[in-house]
Amino acid sequence: MAIEHENALTTAKQYFERWEAHDAAGMRELLTDETTIIFPMSIEGTPEPWAVFDGIEKAMGYLQLAMSNLPQLRLIDREWSVSHDARYVHLHARGDMITRTNLPYHNVYVFRLEIANGRIIRVDEIANPVPWAATGLAG
Repeated sequence: MAIEHENALTTAKQYFERWEAHDAAGMRELLTDETTIIFPMSIEGTPEPWAVFDGIEKAMGYLQLAMSNLPQLRLIDREWSVSHDARYVHLHARGDMITRTNLPYHNVYVFRLEIANGRIIRVDEIANPVPWAATGLAG
């Protein structure tokens, strides 16, 4: 694996390690001021995204809310891939989580992280929105 691929993969792995550790400050270090987080799959089944968090403040707001709603935030059975140009890192994983209301939360995820100069500029979080809506925390 070329060094640019290794660097992109390291950045992506750090993002998820810090997320699971509820390390908001550490996650922020990996993002840019323009970072966007997108949920492209809508709960209504429409082609519009369920949520878009544009910019560092909104992205961090989402990440901190997720961490507060999921005291156990763990991704298992991880499968990684890096695009040929090292611009994108993909993670396919299963969520093994517990909500703040002590309910188990399981989903299947595909994340696509766009990385430039060692920082994350966009995250697409692709998952079935129905299990999350069923937790009652999807407000």
